[in-house]
Order: sequence, then C-alpha cells, then structure tokens
Amino acid sequence: MKLASRLGVTLILLFVAGIFCLAVGRCGAATIAPENVLVIYNGDQGVGGDGFQIADYYQQIRPGVNIAPISGVDAILTGAFNEDVGGQDYLDIIRPQILSAIGAIPDDIEVIVTTKGMPLRINPGSGVLSSMESELTRIDSIDSISKMTNQFYFGSFYQIDTSIASNPYYAENAPFVRAGSDPVNGDIRLSSRLDGYSVQTVKDSIDRAQNVYVVPFGQNIVVDDTGIASVDQMTNSTGPGPGLLEVITGLYPDDGATNPVPVLYDNTDTAIVASGRPVLGYVSHGTNDGGGGASLGENYLGEFVGGQFQETQIQFEFADGAVFLTHESFSAESFNPLNTQGDGLIADWLELGGTAGLGHVSEPFNGPNNVTNEDLFYQQLLPAGGAAAAPGTSGLTFVEAAWNATRQLSYANTVVGDPLMVWQAWLPGDTNLDGVVEFNDFFTLQGNWQQSGSYEDGDFNGDGMVDEDDLVILQANWLTSVSGALPSVAVGITVTPMLDAMTSEPVLDATLLQVTNLNGDLNVDGEDAQILWTSFGIDTGGDADGDGDTDGADFLLWQQQFYIYSLTADFNIDGQAGSDDLSIWGNSLNKNRGGDADGDGDTDGADFLAWQREFSNAAAAPATAATVPEPSTGLLAGLVFLLLTRVRGRRASVASTRSSAR
Repeated sequence: MKLASRLGVTLILLFVAGIFCLAVGRCGAATIAPENVLVIYNGDQGVGGDGFQIADYYQQIRPGVNIAPISGVDAILTGAFNEDVGGQDYLDIIRPQILSAIGAIPDDIEVIVTTKGMPLRINPGSGVLSSMESELTRIDSIDSISKMTNQFYFGSFYQIDTSIASNPYYAENAPFVRAGSDPVNGDIRLSSRLDGYSVQTVKDSIDRAQNVYVVPFGQNIVVDDTGIASVDQMTNSTGPGPGLLEVITGLYPDDGATNPVPVLYDNTDTAIVASGRPVLGYVSHGTNDGGGGASLGENYLGEFVGGQFQETQIQFEFADGAVFLTHESFSAESFNPLNTQGDGLIADWLELGGTAGLGHVSEPFNGPNNVTNEDLFYQQLLPAGGAAAAPGTSGLTFVEAAWNATRQLSYANTVVGDPLMVWQAWLPGDTNLDGVVEFNDFFTLQGNWQQSGSYEDGDFNGDGMVDEDDLVILQANWLTSVSGALPSVAVGITVTPMLDAMTSEPVLDATLLQVTNLNGDLNVDGEDAQILWTSFGIDTGGDADGDGDTDGADFLLWQQQFYIYSLTADFNIDGQAGSDDLSIWGNSLNKNRGGDADGDGDTDGADFLAWQREFSNAAAAPATAATVPEPSTGLLAGLVFLLLTRVRGRRASVASTRSSAR
C-alpha cells in the first residue's frame, strides 16, 4: 500500500459542534426506563391475540417492560368496529385490573401502554367520547362518571380547563417525574398506544422507533399551514391555535448549515404532497386546508384497494421516527382497515411507513388549551442542544414530549407509538443512520467521491458535494458511535481513512502496530527487511527496539513478527473474513468498492464467493491480527548474507577512513 498524505482533522466544520450535542449517550435527560412502563393487552384473546403479540414483541425490543392481561374486555366492547367501551364498564372492569397490575410491580409505573384489542374510546354516557389513553393519565384520580364528564369547560372557546382534567405536566419543559407532580389533584401518569391496521404494521413501527437520528440538512419536518383564516390554527401563539413552528423557520433559515430544525413550511392553501428529503414530522390541517384541487381530499394519505393499502396524494419518503400531527377532528378515530372516514388517519400514516402520531379519537375543540401544541412537542422531542429548544429541555422521550405539549387530559387526544422513542443527534459521518461511523460509511463516501449527493451518499456538511471536507468529518468521528468510541478493530491494527497522495482519492490506511512494520503497510515482510538491511549499522531507519540504532536485535524482532497478510475478503481489515465483512459486502453490492475482494473495482457475486472461501478458512483461526508463519529458510539465508555483507562493507569503509586519517 502506498504511503499517503493525511488530511488534518482540525478543519471540522463549526456547525457540527454548534448544532449538535455529541456527548456520550443520549443527549436528553429523560428518566423513564423500560421498568417504568406497563403494557396492557386484551387477555380474552389469549397468546394468539393481537394484543399479546404486540405486547410480547415490545417487551423483547424493550427488555424490562412489564406486560399484563386485562380480562373481560371482549364482552364490553361496542361501537362500529368494537373499539369503544362504556364509562362505567371502564371504571368497573378495566380500571381495577390496571391498578392491581400497577400495585404488583415493584418499580413505579410512569407510563401505561394500550395495545390493539383494548378499547380506543370511552363513552361516559354524555355523548362526548374521550380516548382510553387520555383517561389513563388520570387513572388514579378519575374514579367516577361525574369526574369523567367534567372534562370540558362549556364556556368560551379556548377556555383553560382548571378541573381535574388540567395537565400539571403541561409546558413543564423537563423530564417527567410522577411523584408530587400535582399536589392538588394527585399524581398523573403518561400513556400511549401501540396500534395499527395489523400486528405486523405495529411491529414495523416499533422497529422504526428504536434508532432515530435527526440530520439537520437531510430531513424535513413538513409544516403545511393555510392562508384561510377560518381554519388556520397555526398563525400565532397569542391568538387561536397551538402556536407556530414557523418561528423556527424564521429564526433559523433552511440554509443547509445553521438550521437545526429543517422545516419545510407553506402558508398557502396549496397542500404539500412531496418532500425533497425524508420526512421526520408532519403538521397540517389535512382535509381542513381549503383550496379546491390543490388541497387535500378525503383519504389523502392512502386507502385500501382490493385488500392492499395504496398511497394517494401524500407521497413522502419517511425517515425513521416520523410523527404525524394534524388539525383534524378524527385523525385517530379507528385502527380498523374497514374504516372509510375521510380525515387523515394515524393508522394510514403507520401503514405508509410512519412511526408515531398524535391525534383525536373524536371531535375536539381546536384551541391552544385543548389539542396538542406542535411547537412544544417538537421542541421537547428534538435532541438537546438544538438552537430551537430552551437549554436542557429537549431530547425527551416521545411520550414525555407528547403530554408535555398537551394541556387537556380526560379528552379526545391520544398518543400512538413507542413511548420510549428518542430523537437523537446525528453523528456526522454516519450514512446509514445506525449510530456508528465505520467501514460501510467510508465505502459509501468513497463510492460517491467528488459527486453531488446527500448525507446518505457521504455529504456530511450539507453543501451537496462529497469531497475532502466530508472526509475530514468522517476522520473526526471514525470508529466511534453515539455512545462513545468503539473497541479496536483488531489486536494490533489501526485503520484510518485518508487521501491517497497519488490518486487524491480516499483510501483506508491499515497500519499493523508491530515495531518491525517499518514501512507502515499491513504486512511485516521482505520490504521491512529491506529497510532493516539499508539501515543496519548506519542509522535508526530499522530501529525496532527503540535503542537508537539498527542492529541484530532489530532483525530478531522482525523474524519473530514476520508474516504475510493474505485475506482479500477482510474488508474491515480486522484479520479475519467474518460476518462484519459479509455485512460490508451486502451494503456495497453493486454500489461501491467496499466488498471488492478480487480487485476488479466493484462489489459483486465473485467477491461473495471469495468471502465464502476465506470465511470457512478463517472461521477456525484465532481472532488475531493474522497468522504468523516462520520465514522461509531461503529468505532467512538471503537476509543473513545481505546483512553480513552490509556489516563487512561498513567495517571496510571505516577502516579505510581511519587509514586515510593517519
């Protein structure tokens, strides 16, 4: 391998440090742990039921989560799609079982999660429905129908509710702590729902909630406002409406460098139906956005055709963690695929590839004190350190951000998705958003070198090009993760991304950390012996033992460390052809040279065969830097002859010099 010049790592772009919190671990300070979560499911349907399958899966994904069956549910379900329950049935049958389950768990339960098969709505008999999740926030306090019917203030529109339905956690701008949160009305709990059109849809949404990273110039939060005053609830924070994400756009323009919240904003009656980037969040008026043919129609997200769900008007690419929040009356009315109501549904969003949503199970008042405040929600969910958030108040879990931004409890609001989802700060250099900057990311950058692209292609500074500046960023975070540095790739091997001095293209410089690896390549071989011979008895060029000269002791060290590196399918250069190399081959297939074992400049099936052969040979070998064979007799004899010749020649030269000096 040619020696190459290395780009300095001091040129890291300032925006990386200024916008992101790159501290070890998660940036936020949320305290909710899996042990503080109770997932309830419809026990009448058994282990084959949707609820148990979802609860069991979630417990596997989030070890430590508690699950509990609730019996007697099937007999009390009502409504067009068996998603409703009467208020007294909730109080008499469901509530006592949940409280009993909470009492049997040693850890404090801060979050109650419902699943498919549990009621979605509660009807206290007044004709006004509330969500199961909203009632569960007050499960300790609301113990009668009269308290449930006290959920609305039937006075002026947007009146603040000061009853037991008022959320003491609202706008607290801090991680949720249950004890003592409401000394007047008692503690509250948080809640969410794991639901969708199918069990598989719910599992997929849970998976998408596990590793969510916010890329400032690589994703969009779509804020689709309208210019029609009669329906506009996002105009300002002092008049009707929850507030405005527009402030973020105004303060932090989307210039690809300084904007920590990439908002795609529109305040006309023309609907946003496409985004040039993956969508991380969506706020709109949905079907309430007027404008004729340019507006959103019924079922604008998608609908079932012949049993298959198909997208309709909205055609987004979804980022993991994408949240749906619209000013529509019935956005969470049902999770039954037979439901044909016209508003955009969270169930549709999840089916398309979204991750979570905030919505309404029945008609709400669309006021700042009634529905979720999208400004507060996103400021709490965004990673801590973002310029749009108050210091130390962001980076909360999804369930914390959702209820922190929702003033009204015992109401129509509901929260759908993994409650423990966290939006994390992106680690620049991470192309595939797995939280690690490593070989797959390097090979992606290498494959798109000097081309235009996004962060997924290796553009880590958002200037639209994959170039030297991006390599500098990758170098700075090389072999690190969002939780800290990774262990050494292999015993005695350091691998560094760098620019090749001859080709001006990025390469991997693998240096064997052996003292007799004198030329800096991966091998201790004859080239290092040549350096030894050239320096023997003359200078320190072959000084392996650090005693200030090149002598026989250095030659003996070389002999002990001599080997030939031979694994061509060792793509991450850790001394063996293993599963990590197969992963690199798969990610590089037909894309770049990351899995090129045969040296033809691409990654294809032939390279897989090479990996397969070498994997079987390497599987039984110890996981060391490489096998160290003994030098051949001929090589040793030749080297001894060369060294002796070199010594004689030097002695003769010294003797001649001394003779001349006399």
